[in-house]
Amino acid sequence: QINHKNDVIKCVQWTEQECDKLVHLQKQHGSNWSYIQMQYFPNRNPNQLKCKYNYLVKQNKRKIEQSKQQDINQQKQQDNEKQVKVDFQKHDIVLGLDKQKFDVADSQVLETLQLLQNVLNNVKDDSNQ
Repeated sequence: QINHKNDVIKCVQWTEQECDKLVHLQKQHGSNWSYIQMQYFPNRNPNQLKCKYNYLVKQNKRKIEQSKQQDINQQKQQDNEKQVKVDFQKHDIVLGLDKQKFDVADSQVLETLQLLQNVLNNVKDDSNQ
């Protein structure tokens, strides 16, 4: 595909090395796209550099936000698992004849165990009345 503003400059897919180089050069030279283009990217125009850089920044922000959300979700899950484990150990729940302490990772099992704990607590409360 030919760019009609400049027949010499073609629209070519960016390589990962070019993207890294562009980000590095922007940090070094700021947003002086004409200078960066003339010195380092003769086969691209300044607008291509600016647009690609802005796209990379936006893409990076999105990845950072997704990573933060995954970390938050993972921490919530770990906290929930620890709380359920502590609750079961604290109350020494007896199932059958054996006393068991639970170390559970599966969220569906956690929900079931939480329901079981509530039922047992209600039974315990009813027997105390």
